[in-house]
This record gives sequence, C-alpha cells and structure tokens, in this order.
Amino acid sequence: MPPKGVNERMILLEGALESSMSNSDIFTHVYSRTGNNLKELVYYTTKQDEFMKILNGALEKHDVFPIEINFYEDREWTDFKKVLKDFKKK
Repeated sequence: MPPKGVNERMILLEGALESSMSNSDIFTHVYSRTGNNLKELVYYTTKQDEFMKILNGALEKHDVFPIEINFYEDREWTDFKKVLKDFKKK
C-alpha cells in the first residue's frame, strides 16, 4: 500500500471523482484498484472529449494530482472480464 500521505491524496482524488462524476450517461465507472503505490480508476466511454471536460471540472478546485490518462478501445469489455475472472471463486 502507498504511504499514508499518498493514500490520503488517492482517497481525495477518488472522492472528488465519485461525487462529481456519478451521474452521467456518457461513461461508466467500471472498477478501481490500489496497489504498488498506484490507484487505477477505470471508466468506459465512447465520448472521450466530453469525459475529459467532466473530469477536469470535477478536479478544478483541487491541487493538481499526478495522474496519467490512457484511452484505448475495448468494445467487448475484455479488461473488465479479466478482472472479474481474476476474482472469481475457484
């Protein structure tokens, strides 16, 4: 797990996104995971420009977060299916 201060910033980031981005029909929050000093927040959208406007609006009143944003195509939700399989009971 990340150091306490880093974890607190991660929680602040996730809370800001959750409270500002929970009611939208242009994206879906699929999952979040934390490990190796990182927090990964996964959203699925078909409207990247609109998603970025909402994301920036959600964070505009906060100090800058050291985040990296990647977009890639996953029409079949393959990434999410892999996460579900990883946590499936054996």
